[in-house]
Amino acid sequence: MDPALIPTAQASFNVIAAGAILGAVIGILLGALLSIETYLSTDRSGDVQRKTGLLAARVRYRNLFGICLGFFAFDYYWYLLVNWLPDYLVTVRNMTLLKAGIYASLPFLVFGLSQPTGGWIADRLVRAGWDETRTRKGIITVAFLTGLLLIPAARVSRANAALAFIVGGCLVGLSTPNMLVILQSCAPAQEVGVWVGVYNTVGNIAGILAPIVTGIVIKVTGSYTPAFVLAAVMIALGQLSFWFIVGKLKPND
Repeated sequence: MDPALIPTAQASFNVIAAGAILGAVIGILLGALLSIETYLSTDRSGDVQRKTGLLAARVRYRNLFGICLGFFAFDYYWYLLVNWLPDYLVTVRNMTLLKAGIYASLPFLVFGLSQPTGGWIADRLVRAGWDETRTRKGIITVAFLTGLLLIPAARVSRANAALAFIVGGCLVGLSTPNMLVILQSCAPAQEVGVWVGVYNTVGNIAGILAPIVTGIVIKVTGSYTPAFVLAAVMIALGQLSFWFIVGKLKPND
């Protein structure tokens, strides 16, 4: 039912309301970051250490920050597809709702299959003696760069070619198990639950912003192309945080 309902809901979307929602989300995000900073600067014995500020908290937990930054880029890209792909196929590629619903399932099928595949490839390479940090970050890099296929998808004239590029762009799913492994490896043993919670919160924030920003961009420009380019460039750059912010993975016991 989603492919039929999403375009209808988007057609009546109010941009002014979107701006209000976006402002509220930003306010909530700032409050959440302050709460996380307070938690991270609190000693486990219950005594509050000297407040070091958000910058110092980021330095102390740079791995968490880097992972979340990359995951934000990933989820922004993914939620654009989840929310807007059916409407794109109907309004731009002139498909019927039924055909769009069937065709829209193909990228998600590829995404789902690529997730265990990405984990399997990394595990095999690590068992073969490859460096785990470089292996998992390398697979994330390759996966994120496939997101650039969204750009030619928006520019080609034939609908089938566009769909083929979008399906290729859903190989970003190769990264998901490796991001989770990196998260678990970098998290202190006593804070794994908190790190996973922060990770998912950041991803959900991206999931909130992606459809809103995309709707505004389409409304202002009258085209899907700038919105697709924004998401593609964002995820392509997102892999850099794993190389330049996230450190080396802890060796397995």
